[in-house]
Amino acid sequence: MAAKKNELATMVGENLAGTYKTTKPRSVPEPADISLGQHGAELEATALFIDIRQSSDITNSFRRQTAAKMLKAYFRGAVTVINANGGRVRSFNGDGMLALFIGDLRSSGASKAAMETKWFVKNILGPKCERYFQNNRSALGQNLGFSIGCGLDDGYVYAVRVGIRGTNDVAWVGRCTNTAAKLSNILQAPQEIAATREVYKRLPENRRTSTRGTAMWTGEKTGEFGGVSRYYRTSHFGWVIH
Repeated sequence: MAAKKNELATMVGENLAGTYKTTKPRSVPEPADISLGQHGAELEATALFIDIRQSSDITNSFRRQTAAKMLKAYFRGAVTVINANGGRVRSFNGDGMLALFIGDLRSSGASKAAMETKWFVKNILGPKCERYFQNNRSALGQNLGFSIGCGLDDGYVYAVRVGIRGTNDVAWVGRCTNTAAKLSNILQAPQEIAATREVYKRLPENRRTSTRGTAMWTGEKTGEFGGVSRYYRTSHFGWVIH
């Protein structure tokens, strides 16, 4: 059945009209907690966006089932790490994933999750997938392997259910979710984690300095994200999982 011009115009008008009924949940809401129509949820959160740097090489280099197995193992491990640090994954975007952390310790939990995910990829996932990469490096390049980019930003997120009944999802709208995703894209190994000034200033000392007294983050840099200049730091540290 073809879409009708008048129906589409009416839908747009309905979505743009009026003021949305907004809740302020105490935990990261589940999709079912947000209704269709003029409803939304606002929360203050630290956003963590994790992106696989070489996902195109992986999907193009292996049989579809082999690539899917590796990606599934990666996502399952990363979600486990995020959950253990108090975060909740709220969207998967191809080879990327968005997690949200709320509460007083949200930035601390998000930064530890990023560092533990980096350690997991390097020390558990990577070695178990190494035999697949070895067979393809001669033809596809010596850099073939797993590496990630982790972007962190803190701020307000507005969640709305988008789509229509039967085909819908939740959009997590905010500067922090957008900046976290953009930060994850600009990183290069070994500096695979980036946090904005807003995140860094919320970190306790044991998330800034290692037990050996080494600074875990670089000095501040500036970048333009969505037309706005932001301060951020990068880190090459991985957090050992015992």
